[in-house]
Amino acid sequence: MRNRNRHKNKRKSHIKRKWKRWLENHIRPEIEYLLRLKAIYKTLGKIFTNSKRYPQRSTFYWYLGVTYSASIVAGIYRLIDNRNDVISLLRLLNKIKQNPELISRRAYTRLNLKNESDFTRACEKRRLNEEFTEWAGSGEYIDSEIVTKDLQRINEVSKPLVKFRHKYIGHHAYNQRCFRKNIPKFKEGHKCIDELVAVFRRYYLLITYCNWDLTYKINTIERAINAFFEFGSDKSIP
Repeated sequence: MRNRNRHKNKRKSHIKRKWKRWLENHIRPEIEYLLRLKAIYKTLGKIFTNSKRYPQRSTFYWYLGVTYSASIVAGIYRLIDNRNDVISLLRLLNKIKQNPELISRRAYTRLNLKNESDFTRACEKRRLNEEFTEWAGSGEYIDSEIVTKDLQRINEVSKPLVKFRHKYIGHHAYNQRCFRKNIPKFKEGHKCIDELVAVFRRYYLLITYCNWDLTYKINTIERAINAFFEFGSDKSIP
């Protein structure tokens, strides 16, 4: 019995480490890629709006729009692809739904504060418990209903973009003209990105025990673009 439990715990640890690798090596770079694209497009949009020097109705602005739309749709699809031979955010959530016990309050609140006072350890334990409740529910493991709702959020916001990818980007559909009335707008793409980021943030925190924030990098990108167009600089965009 003891050997069986040891084998079971070893298997759980292996799965958890795999999820962490998925998040850090594959899913996080895709999320950051989409946020960088969004920041660049929005910053350029502000520059071109009501600009005589850089008019909105120009070949460059058209090129920016079609390239950006294809890029974000492809990036979104990589995160929601549920095939067995890919690594994606959607696949990760489905795996978590099947194994919710692998995201536990006990693991999240485990402390490594040997040299700290009892008071400090108690405060940190309480903070981590509150944090786990906020992100994963009030139970000992993540509430599977939370995972189900996150899956529904992803599917709902990505549905029109998946259809657009199928009709225009991945294939040249014979009925493109009929679909043209329902082509998703950029705001729908941005909403989808924001939802994916929110979902990613939850599971990145619960699995890696690390907060994630890209604000500094996004601000750096925005400043570099503004400097480039304002001063005609050849400063590279990070």
